[in-house]
Amino acid sequence: MMDYALAALGFVLLIGGAESLVRGATTVAEKCGVSTFLIGLTLVAFGTSLPELAASIQAAVIGAPDLAIGNIVGSNIANTLLILGAAAMVTPLAMPSHILKRDGGFVLICSLVFFAIALTMELDQSVGLAFLLVLVCYLFYAHRQDKFQYHLEATNSAPDASLSAANTSFDAKINRSLAWPVILSVVGLIALIFGGRLLVDSASNIARLWGVSDAVIGLTMLAIGTSFPELVTTMFAAFRKHTEMALGNILGSNIYNLLGIGGVMGLISPSRVPQEIVQFDIFVMIFSVVALLVCAFFSNRFTRGMGLVFLSAYAVYLYTI
Repeated sequence: MMDYALAALGFVLLIGGAESLVRGATTVAEKCGVSTFLIGLTLVAFGTSLPELAASIQAAVIGAPDLAIGNIVGSNIANTLLILGAAAMVTPLAMPSHILKRDGGFVLICSLVFFAIALTMELDQSVGLAFLLVLVCYLFYAHRQDKFQYHLEATNSAPDASLSAANTSFDAKINRSLAWPVILSVVGLIALIFGGRLLVDSASNIARLWGVSDAVIGLTMLAIGTSFPELVTTMFAAFRKHTEMALGNILGSNIYNLLGIGGVMGLISPSRVPQEIVQFDIFVMIFSVVALLVCAFFSNRFTRGMGLVFLSAYAVYLYTI
């Protein structure tokens, strides 16, 4: 029973820590005046992916790389099928073609590269370093492109709207200092580190108790649990009609999971991807991204019907494993 209690406490710390970190980081970003999609793709996605990073690092430290790799693949599947589907049930999501071509296509490329590496070689230091370098270059490119688009839209916006935004920003700077968001971010990061350790330790013990492999636990309980921050953030963004932020959070989280967490895993704990994941779960991960791109090809909105299909697909996936 103690392991279950520690797992629950780990979940609470992960969720609370991610929320605190994202809230603080987003406030800082908004003061700098960047687009909602860029916030979702970078700071929000990185913040909500920290539970996966913390849990995967802790899994590597205790010698359970299968758990960490299962968490990466399982989280991406949950992000696309479960979280995107659930968000669409709240409100249909806008799917701008330029976003899906760049970021959705990049997620697919990363997924295929990860699959190729899983088939042919070990996820080692050289692969990990390459992943991290590609991630840095991609983020720099996305930032430059979105910054240009944001300033272009700001230039073309109505003068009254610009004046109102300027006044709002000025009032925010007066009424709220930068210290509080920074404190929120630091507290969130500390909670994430401790929560990740508690969750992985208890998950490993529960896996042995049930006689279930670490890879399966990583694909299910750990993946869904560490994806809760993405779920909460995306659902909230959809409810507030910030649909581009919701989509950016999902795509960004998938990119961070594959390149960021996969890169860190390669550096600190080189290992091969478990065959049970190579033979089935990676195909599901790739299929989910392809399905999203197909939906975007035929429609500029991710409808409730599409969301229901994605949720049903995730339920079938859980049943099969």
